[in-house]
Amino acid sequence: MADDAYAASTATPRNVPRGNASSGMGHPHAPAWPLSSSLPQFGALLSAPRMARAHLRSVLALWGLSRLTDQAEYVVSELVANAVNASTRDDKPIYDDLGHLLTVGLALRTDTRLLRIEVWDRADGVPIPKDARDLAESGRGLGLIACFSADRWGWTARDQHGWKHVYAVLGPDPVQEPGQWLA
Repeated sequence: MADDAYAASTATPRNVPRGNASSGMGHPHAPAWPLSSSLPQFGALLSAPRMARAHLRSVLALWGLSRLTDQAEYVVSELVANAVNASTRDDKPIYDDLGHLLTVGLALRTDTRLLRIEVWDRADGVPIPKDARDLAESGRGLGLIACFSADRWGWTARDQHGWKHVYAVLGPDPVQEPGQWLA
């Protein structure tokens, strides 16, 4: 991905879908996602990314999309971890006004070529890509998601039920040259 495109995407948070007609996002004639698999809402706990990866591996094998597994595992781990981090404080769960543990959701969708990974949570905040420096210990997650999804990712603001959605579309083949992000 070009540095100037990444810089433009990091200037301000955006809640508009990224992508184009072929990505199935943000276009009135977007393709349908005929196959989907969702987990029931699960607690925003440190074990959540591991559970999400296990579900992802099983579903991709069933759908014949195993070629996307490595990069999809990274994307689902990062999205779920971000949702958990937004839903916890000092690695401890946050509870809503009714005393309920904040939860996270995961849905996988495909048209048999592309894979759409959707993660949602009820936490405040929005995903903001960071400009991680060479020796930074964190901050590369959304940049790698952008790379693995060919910049077909985005988020939507909290809906009437309080859910914020973050999504990424991978495929039809894995990204061959993640380049600077894996350095």
